[in-house]
Amino acid sequence: MADKLWTGASDTDWNTAGNWTGGVPGASDRAIFNSGAVSVATPPTAGVNDELAALITTPDWTGNLCSSGSPCVIDCGLVIIESTSGLH
Repeated sequence: MADKLWTGASDTDWNTAGNWTGGVPGASDRAIFNSGAVSVATPPTAGVNDELAALITTPDWTGNLCSSGSPCVIDCGLVIIESTSGLH
């Protein structure tokens, strides 16, 4: 399992390798969003590396994972949303 950190360095497309440390996360990876990350405007699409081992946001991240009006489909074994009051 690898941790893939969203940077949004290239654009706001989930499927752009340059937006992640180590490339687009796959089925055995954990996708992590932290305070430095920008919103994901283009949501993942079914069948394109949208299966994850875990999806994690840190307490200081305030972005969006999907664009307005677009479905966001992510198949993962674990979703962790951290807040200042603990895990949710």
